[in-house]
Amino acid sequence: MLSKKGPLLKTLFAFFIFITASYSTSLIASTGGCAADSGVKPWLSPIERDWRKEDNMIGFEDVIDTSGVGGSYKLSCNCPAGSKVNIYYAAVSNLPTGHGNNYYKLNDSLDIATTINDIPGVGPTQIPISLNAPKMGVGSFSANDNNSVCTNDAPDKHAAPVTIGSSVTFKLYVTRPFLGELIIPETKIFTLQSAWSNNTAAPKGNMFADTATISIQGKVTVPQSCEINQGTTIQVNMGFIPAKNFTTKNGAPDDYPPVEFNILYDCGDITNIHNQLDMEIQGDEVNSNGLLIARHRESDNKPDVGIKMYEVTQGGNTVVPFNKGLILLDKSGKGSAQMRVEPINLIGGALTSGPFHGTATITVIVR
Repeated sequence: MLSKKGPLLKTLFAFFIFITASYSTSLIASTGGCAADSGVKPWLSPIERDWRKEDNMIGFEDVIDTSGVGGSYKLSCNCPAGSKVNIYYAAVSNLPTGHGNNYYKLNDSLDIATTINDIPGVGPTQIPISLNAPKMGVGSFSANDNNSVCTNDAPDKHAAPVTIGSSVTFKLYVTRPFLGELIIPETKIFTLQSAWSNNTAAPKGNMFADTATISIQGKVTVPQSCEINQGTTIQVNMGFIPAKNFTTKNGAPDDYPPVEFNILYDCGDITNIHNQLDMEIQGDEVNSNGLLIARHRESDNKPDVGIKMYEVTQGGNTVVPFNKGLILLDKSGKGSAQMRVEPINLIGGALTSGPFHGTATITVIVR
């Protein structure tokens, strides 16, 4: 009896080991990365925003839904042919962190937060999406279902193109007020990454591959209202000058006292704004030396009288050309620029009698 039971026990034991080994290998999961079939897909979201002056304060937020410019692509994953897989998504940004959670520093005046809206079956999700907690898209993918994402499956079994990453919502947050036009150059906000798994276990972070980049470009404009001379024309009377006193070419008349006048300006309180404001002077007709041409000689229409201008605020004596000449405004946004002008003989020798006049425009520009 003992000799018969021995082989039976050995046979059953060996069979049990075989079944257990086979069952254990079926638990091993496979994962890998997914990319766009034509390389990392770039999405660019153009924006153009016009804000009210009262919006331009720390803490103001502007929410912008965008549709990126790019095009569709197919997911291409390194899973074995015939696999049935799930797709997971993550999103990372290389921008510096901003003032709060999920905000990134876009520039000196704006932070940005971003939500991606078109991960299949996931819904709007704020960036970043951690590699340690990726989002699983809806559905599974396989050649048997004619929606494969595995590169080695037959092309006619592949899934249709997608546009994941094209629909995002940006939230601009003012960290420092500004004036005028703020240009946002093309800036990458985040990179969308994806990976596959053949079961519901999420891939590890090192398995994810770059799939698409999402960038922003455009401008934000804040109106700025500046009043020059209370909205009236500045008229400067340079007096009566004997023609015989105009003798020196490119010089002022002999014994001529320059005429002084003030340019009053009021741009409101800009003490908390980092922009620089200047008054730009542009004459109607200007010669190569930046002098305002005030008269043409009748005999040959050659300019014979010009006007030269200086800024003398706080004891200065700076020549201000009439061709995009700049006068710096006080940081408070309100004040007065003290100016001095004198006529100039442009041709030399005695000039003919007669009036002269010139016109220039003052424009406040924001830098």
